[in-house]
Amino acid sequence: MKFKEIVLMLLVLASLFSITNVVTYVSAYPLITVQVLHDNFEAKPGDTIIIPVKVANLGNESISNVTLYVVGPEEGFKYQTRIIKSIAANQSILQNLIVKVLSPPAGVYSLKVVAVSGSNFAQDVFKVKISAEIDYIAEINVSHRYYYGKDVTAKISIKSCANTPIIGTVKIHLFHDNKLMQSYSSTIYVESGELWSHLIYLPKPEPGNYTIILKTDFYGNVKVINKSFEVYQRILNYKAEFQDGAITVYVKDERENGVPGVIVKINGIQFTTDEYGKVSYAVNKPGTYRIQLNLNGKVVETLVEVKKPFIRVIQKNETLFIHVVDPTGKGISNVTVIATGSAGSAYAYTNASGWAQISLRETGFGTILLNIKNPNYLPIKETVTAEKPPEHLTTTSQPMTNTTIPSVQTSTSSTVPAPIKKSAAGYVSLIVLIAALIFAGTSYVAFFMPIKFEEQLDKYYFVKIKAPKLRGIKNFRYEKQINAVDVRATKGNVHIEGNTVLWEIEELEPEEEAFLQVLL
Repeated sequence: MKFKEIVLMLLVLASLFSITNVVTYVSAYPLITVQVLHDNFEAKPGDTIIIPVKVANLGNESISNVTLYVVGPEEGFKYQTRIIKSIAANQSILQNLIVKVLSPPAGVYSLKVVAVSGSNFAQDVFKVKISAEIDYIAEINVSHRYYYGKDVTAKISIKSCANTPIIGTVKIHLFHDNKLMQSYSSTIYVESGELWSHLIYLPKPEPGNYTIILKTDFYGNVKVINKSFEVYQRILNYKAEFQDGAITVYVKDERENGVPGVIVKINGIQFTTDEYGKVSYAVNKPGTYRIQLNLNGKVVETLVEVKKPFIRVIQKNETLFIHVVDPTGKGISNVTVIATGSAGSAYAYTNASGWAQISLRETGFGTILLNIKNPNYLPIKETVTAEKPPEHLTTTSQPMTNTTIPSVQTSTSSTVPAPIKKSAAGYVSLIVLIAALIFAGTSYVAFFMPIKFEEQLDKYYFVKIKAPKLRGIKNFRYEKQINAVDVRATKGNVHIEGNTVLWEIEELEPEEEAFLQVLL
């Protein structure tokens, strides 16, 4: 019994000692508590909640720098933090904390108010009920005008702005000139923040006025949207031709404005007209080229014939006659012929029958390069050889007719006059005198005087001026009374005044040539 009494006394002493320590601890340190005075709240997205909080110091010493804040979901809410500078012993303070509701999903959330000061920590729980917010954006995305022949796509979209999944009905009606064309109806489910869409595709619709009516209903939130567009038909015209080495296609509207974006195929190769309504395709081979155009959804076709000319060359003494014909053998007029040889170049233009004439005195003999150009045909180059005729033959040229080339005509006499008898010395003196005169005259002409050639070929009148070897020509003026329709020159200014052609050149370098062509 004595042993039991001793043990009991020891236990009582231990209990008293523990109680004394606790009282000493409480009296020696502060004690913080926090209490939410209203622990249930209701809100909707966009609301602000004010949380009343009581913070108390249960100790016998003051506390300082108490941090007061809310702990909750990281997304959907925005929280406020406060700092309390000090709380006296056995005192309490009332504070309001602000919670901003952003866009959390509907539901009930548990949040905590926490107070911390040093090693002192306290918290209290409160609940926030977020009500369902039903809202959405309905749109019809379609342009106002489309030209006939173009596909049309309209996009219907529903974007949820609700904080909870929404279920509702969507009805779509498409009208063409006030007549129902299509209908669509469905019940859809859209998560919060997600997008639902539906496409209306019309391949090359007919011209007219179209209207789309969209009606939506989500939990009584009804929206009706109308959107109209027009499909119009353009009046387009086109032109396809071969010019200067390329096939060119032009597409214009009724106001003669170029139409961009038109699909053009040339022998199966696809192009699109530029901002000026133009497509250009360089070609270097003759043949028939098929052109396809998509005009307002209607495909039209045309053919462009690309031709290569052919030439026939005839030499008559010191003159080349060039006949330029098309693949059928018909002569081609107004073709530029450029002949280049060892002595220089000469220019000519074909007449109505396709004939042109080149003087070999200008080009020299031997190898001659002929360059044939006309904007309606492929250009060609050919080389021919011109033989120098015997010295006793001279070139006699006549105007070319529509059907024949010029020929050199000679005449003979049936009687030969008797020779005049003179001494040998007289003949020698006469020959020497004639030779001296000829040499002096030709030397003066070649070195000091300009050389001018004039010739008429059918409806064309040609003039060539060449400066002498030792000096140039300044302020050259040529005047010819002739009934001219058109004139062109390789250098200088030329114009028609009444029945007179005036050609003026400011300066020609030594041995420089210039050409004038007159269309009669």
